[in-house]
Amino acid sequence: MSVLVEDVGADLGCADLMITQRCEVYRRRFGLEVFFDPAGGYIAAVTGCGTAAVVAPRVLAAAACRSLGSVPVFAVGGDRWVLLTEGVADLSEARQLSWSVFQLPIVAVFAPIPVALPTPCVGLRSWLRTPDGPVRPPIDSVVAALETAFRSRASQPARQATEPRSANMFVPADGTLAEYVCRAEPLGMIAYRARQLCELHDGHSEECRVLAAAQLHLR
Repeated sequence: MSVLVEDVGADLGCADLMITQRCEVYRRRFGLEVFFDPAGGYIAAVTGCGTAAVVAPRVLAAAACRSLGSVPVFAVGGDRWVLLTEGVADLSEARQLSWSVFQLPIVAVFAPIPVALPTPCVGLRSWLRTPDGPVRPPIDSVVAALETAFRSRASQPARQATEPRSANMFVPADGTLAEYVCRAEPLGMIAYRARQLCELHDGHSEECRVLAAAQLHLR
């Protein structure tokens, strides 16, 4: 598994080069048809039979990823994760999927809507687990896993948060804060550091973002 870090401090010339290189990585290594949207300032993937995505709350997405195993996933801000999947085969499947999604707090993104991807020099999105080549899980399997996580969570009694919420908070995975702060997305994770953070955050609840990201990296 590779690690893609978004350098938000690069100058304009360097940023253009990094974006071009990232597009090539997405095309050649991950099998994604991508383009750069100059208006939005981000790289986007074309959706179709081979590519779609599901946007879900972080807690549900983390639970679904644990049950699914290897799923390409990136964070958007502090509370949303995007899971990359295969696309829908036909209109009938799209209709059935839309009905399933309608009943859940998630959003499915499929043709013709593109999927905005983590982009160099744009800190909003960051990879938690990059794709393992061009293979992505079926979108119906991902939606089913999210539905299971949602039903399971809905059946549990409400819990009070013991730590203040920090929206859109990011910390370097190799920094000290990642060892103590739970409600933050760690950036630049590598396997060795993921194992360390798993040990340091072992026993924490599913609300611990650092533990969830570290576990995903090691799958």
